[in-house]
Amino acid sequence: MGRGVEMGRGIGIWWACSLVLIGVLFWLLGYLNQTYFMFLYLMFFILFVVFIVVSAVRAARKPSLRRRHKRRARLTLPRKRRQITQEVRSLENELSGVVVEQHTPRTPHTTTLRAAPRTSSTKNRRASRSKKSAPDIQSKKNMKKESRKKYACSLNSEKYHLSTCRILARVPPKERRYFSSPGEAESRGYLRARCCPS
Repeated sequence: MGRGVEMGRGIGIWWACSLVLIGVLFWLLGYLNQTYFMFLYLMFFILFVVFIVVSAVRAARKPSLRRRHKRRARLTLPRKRRQITQEVRSLENELSGVVVEQHTPRTPHTTTLRAAPRTSSTKNRRASRSKKSAPDIQSKKNMKKESRKKYACSLNSEKYHLSTCRILARVPPKERRYFSSPGEAESRGYLRARCCPS
């Protein structure tokens, strides 16, 4: 839409409202027949005319929103095009450099590969494996010896059970403590569980 159509619509709405208000005021004046309402009517009419003139001037000065967007697009499109063309040129320059390097004459490779002795690396691997696995093996042996004991308890609990107890089966082996007799368990402060018969 053009600027004139938008401005005409705005002014038309204000004139319609003003006609309704003028009609109401004339009805009041005719009904009451007082000079006080005549003064109010004149003041209102003057303010309304001033408001319409100001709004018409503002509408004439303001470009429409579509025109603003078009102007912004016109201003930003060349910038974007410049940026894109600069990026394309820089990529072309980089690629042309790569292509030029590929067209240079190649020299034959004269390097010879020597097989490195594998014995040292395998020895190092075995030594590191044995160092890592030695503590694990010892802990597993200790756990097997301890699991042969008849009584055990959880590290998080205060009660000891038979090593075959179903409740103790829920506790992982790493979190268990084993005892050879009930006296040993009680001497360390553990109590006998009720679920395990004596």
